[in-house]
Formats: sequence, structure tokens, C-alpha cells
Amino acid sequence: MVPTTSVLGLTCVRAHHLGGEDVVDEALLRWINGWSSNEGVAAWATFASSNGMVALICTPVALYLLYRRRFVAMTTIALSMGVGDIVTARLLKPTFARDRPCRALEELVPAAKCGPGRSFPSGHATVAFAFYVSAAPAVPYGWVLLLPPAASVALSRVQLGVHYPSDIVGGAFVGSLIGLGGIAVRRRALGRSRKEPDPNAGSGPNDEPDPNDEPDPNDEPDPNPPQS
Repeated sequence: MVPTTSVLGLTCVRAHHLGGEDVVDEALLRWINGWSSNEGVAAWATFASSNGMVALICTPVALYLLYRRRFVAMTTIALSMGVGDIVTARLLKPTFARDRPCRALEELVPAAKCGPGRSFPSGHATVAFAFYVSAAPAVPYGWVLLLPPAASVALSRVQLGVHYPSDIVGGAFVGSLIGLGGIAVRRRALGRSRKEPDPNAGSGPNDEPDPNDEPDPNDEPDPNPPQS
């Protein structure tokens, strides 16, 4: 998933850097934004872009990590999300300076306020995928369970007409890279020199071992092993 996202993200960044307007990008935007003509879809997209969605996604993960005492994982996940927000808002958006479709285009479904910021890449998508990639290895089946909400956050930005599809793909690309950096920092902080068996049975990169699984001090090797 991450390599595919990276290729798509680099393609979008390159195309936008060259200044070409993508007809397919606008057509996809109008099609997805049209879903918000339905009140239920518009309500869901509005919620998916809100702090309520952040709480819905992050709270169960935080409670699980607290229960397992995985404080390093909690710290690196939070850092990944913070770095994603800062890099997007302070560096990438001013660099590309792409106007939001809700200001640049006409006849979009006005499902949300346009907002003052720039469009490329989507900050919501960046933070959502930074969270997804950095948190997924830390929870059981995280690569499967956390993808739908992260994708919902990203897609909601197009449904609301405040981002182009290429904005959310670019954000997912940047966020994924930052999430992988969070995993690398976590492993470095834990003193890991090699990969260990994955508790998710091969579903994604590995996280730190369970701190509750400590060796039994009574299990000592036999000083007089049998001779063959």
C-alpha cells in the first residue's frame, strides 16, 4: 500500500509542480463532491473532517497503548501527526500555493466553509495517514482496522469540495512517509537493531515487544544438561 501511494503521490506532486491543470482531477472532484447532495453523505463528510472523528479514531488506540504500557509508541504517533500538520501548513502549502477548488471552481456543492488555507496537499489527509502508518503496527490488525477511518477523513475533504483528489493523494503520500519515519524513530528509541516477529502475523511493519511479557526468573537453564 505504501509503495503504491508513494508512486501516485510523486506523480501528483510532479504534475502540479509543472503547473498543468488535470481535467481528470477536476472531473473526479465534481463527481465525489456531488455525493454531498445527499444530506446523509454531507453530514458524514462533515463529521469525518471534524475533531469528533479524531477522537473516535485516536481514543481507542490511545487507551489500548496505555493499557499495554507502550508509551514510546504513543509518543511517536503523536509526533508523526504533529510533524505532518506542521510540514503541510508551514512548508508544502505555501510552496505549491494551489487555490482550493471551492474558490477556484464554480457549481460545487457547498457542503462546508471553504476555509482560508491553500489546497495542496491536504493537511487532513497528511495527518490521517501519518497516524495510520505510525499507529498500525502498534495495535492488533491495525493495518486493516485503521485504514477505513483514515481514508474516510481524506475522502471527506473532496466530498466537501475543499480539496482536489490529487490533494488527498499527495497528503496520503507525505503522511505515509512521515509515519514510516515515526516507526523508524520508535525502533531507534527502543534500541532495535533488527526486525522481530510481528504480533499481527505479517500484516505490516513490526512494533515493540509487549512489555508485559517478561521472562520468568525461575526458568533457569539446567546446569547439568544430559549427555548424548
